[in-house]
Amino acid sequence: MTDKDIYTKFLIEYDKADVSSSYPSLTNKEIAVLLDKAMHALIAQKVTGNNPRKVMFDMDSKAMSDLTPIIHTFTTSLIPLDNKSGFSKNEILFKFVSKIPDYIIDGIIEYQDESTETVNLVTSIIASKFKETVHNKPWIKTPIMYTDTLLENTIGIDMLIHVLVDSYRTNIVKTLYVHGISEPESFNGKNNSDDEFPLSDTMCEELINLAIIFACRNVSNPRLTSEVQTKSLEA
Repeated sequence: MTDKDIYTKFLIEYDKADVSSSYPSLTNKEIAVLLDKAMHALIAQKVTGNNPRKVMFDMDSKAMSDLTPIIHTFTTSLIPLDNKSGFSKNEILFKFVSKIPDYIIDGIIEYQDESTETVNLVTSIIASKFKETVHNKPWIKTPIMYTDTLLENTIGIDMLIHVLVDSYRTNIVKTLYVHGISEPESFNGKNNSDDEFPLSDTMCEELINLAIIFACRNVSNPRLTSEVQTKSLEA
């Protein structure tokens, strides 16, 4: 489905909201704002599990299928830690080379001998239990990673990835590849664009319906209730 098709379908759905009269007219800019808001909300629902099925992204085959077109591999570069003060012995820092993903899924580390291993994403609180200290010698079967916003603000890098590996490993980590989601570009100025929207037609229909809900809410139309009630049918 093209960007132009999405605009057209939105206008059809929006106009049919009431039999006797149409909704208040919207400019292309206003439609773009509603579609962008719906796109961000829809992707967030799929990733975080805040959806009718209450299932997280990696446990939902439909969500994974829906978002596959916007899942990419992002490259990073190693940050040398000359002074290990403040960092554990088994901690490695990376920064993104260029683009930063909107959502991080997991990663793959490559060692000097070119062997690879999957890295699981966890929270910083969970990761703190896997840091090697004088009193803690954790066994890490699968490497883990987390982001640290506090350190980001301190050293001026947009996003840092901390990777924790088992300190008893002899292989040296060379690089980290991050699997993440990059959201599509804004709909602004694309009302006549014939470019294909990266997500499937099913996702486009869900996006349009969510945008209609936002539009109904803005004009306080009674159709909002029925739209919200039927939304779960297409999740």
